[in-house]
Amino acid sequence: MCHITGEARQGIPSIAAGAADALDARMLNATIDWQIRPTADEAFATNDHSDAGWDAQVLDEFEALGVELAPLAQRLTNVLTRFEGMRHRGLRPQPSSARL
Repeated sequence: MCHITGEARQGIPSIAAGAADALDARMLNATIDWQIRPTADEAFATNDHSDAGWDAQVLDEFEALGVELAPLAQRLTNVLTRFEGMRHRGLRPQPSSARL
């Protein structure tokens, strides 16, 4: 268990604010959209990444989330150094075929 005391603790309450919940919901939705793309036949069809327009919209959302999460990541880094460099690790997923 990690105990945070003193100055470090001052940043914690604001990190857990409602804005973080909204960003979390958007991240979840973007991740689902990256993995699943509904079709006329299947509501939960796997995204085969053949629709460049769909993927571009999802990647744009990941990019926007990265920008919006930057201040939160900085505040976390100020409290917990293990978060340092999170912004530069890359939020943009790659299609599974690109990982081969």
